[in-house]
Amino acid sequence: MHPQAAALARIAELTDGHVPPADACPTFRGLYHGLSELEREMHVHVHLENHILFPRAAALARSATGNARASAGERERGRPVYDEP
Repeated sequence: MHPQAAALARIAELTDGHVPPADACPTFRGLYHGLSELEREMHVHVHLENHILFPRAAALARSATGNARASAGERERGRPVYDEP
């Protein structure tokens, strides 16, 4: 588990799942709401990185590496290479 995930889990544990006490003032309730939003947004952020951004970046890197190799090979054989815009 990443340290950040462990920290968020510990905060949720200490705040009883981000549920403020019944007698909590509005500021305290706002704090708990903010902590809940932080955890939710971190989950979305990690999901987007792991399942959208990183796979796209890896595919782009593979594509760029493959095109560079093909272009170099074509150049070595004296053939013209037309790079895509």
